[in-house]
Amino acid sequence: MIGVVLNDKDSAMKNAVFFYVPFSSSEQAMVLCKALLEQRLIGCANIMPIQSVFRWHGSMTTESEVVAIIKTVSSLVLIVKEEIGRRHPYAVPCIAHVTVQV
Repeated sequence: MIGVVLNDKDSAMKNAVFFYVPFSSSEQAMVLCKALLEQRLIGCANIMPIQSVFRWHGSMTTESEVVAIIKTVSSLVLIVKEEIGRRHPYAVPCIAHVTVQV
């Protein structure tokens, strides 16, 4: 079965990957994160409010957003990234990930 290793602390610690994914609302973030949890693709997610500044269609824009820090293991990175891209409501979502040591 595909899924995050939840009972092997050492293995999960050595292979931890955090995704950074902004959304326009906490509801959107929660829907996507719950879907990833239900599929056992992630161990957990944290959803926090942020202020974003970016260029869109040639103009500088400031928006209130939320960011999801989505935690998984390295063996699932490609699947998680694909699933986030498929489900994310933005036309061009930021789906950044980093390997971390915890």
